[in-house]
Amino acid sequence: MAMEIYEKHSDRDMVYFLGINQKGYFLANQIRTELEKLSPLKTNLSRLTISPSDPLSTDVSLEIQASVLKKQAVIIVDDVMNSGRTLFYSFKGMANALPSSVEVCVLVLRMHKSFPVHVDYYGLRLATTIKQDIEVVFQKEKAIEAKMY
Repeated sequence: MAMEIYEKHSDRDMVYFLGINQKGYFLANQIRTELEKLSPLKTNLSRLTISPSDPLSTDVSLEIQASVLKKQAVIIVDDVMNSGRTLFYSFKGMANALPSSVEVCVLVLRMHKSFPVHVDYYGLRLATTIKQDIEVVFQKEKAIEAKMY
């Protein structure tokens, strides 16, 4: 995923990663680390906080000022995309930012979309039943496996 991101953004000076909650943030940090190893592209990492179970119950918040994202390339990162709801509502956090582009990166892409969210970068694409769950397991802030049950 890091190589794909570099190929698409090699003409830029900076890319901003917004990791959703804890797991998205950890994954964004892993991708960022790999990207910095293989390219001169500079990155900025920040957390985007949202309630996945009830995205309208609280505001979407960014650790970074939204104004910093103006005319910047932004990549929203999450561990798993199920229905697309969390990613869909995460865009609220950038409503006043006016970035030049917003892309989505997930480690596991499931095929049960209910919301119009396009994933630009993914590690694994799975066709599962709606009753199956996917969990990405992290150890010391690094994704080590994806479990399906």
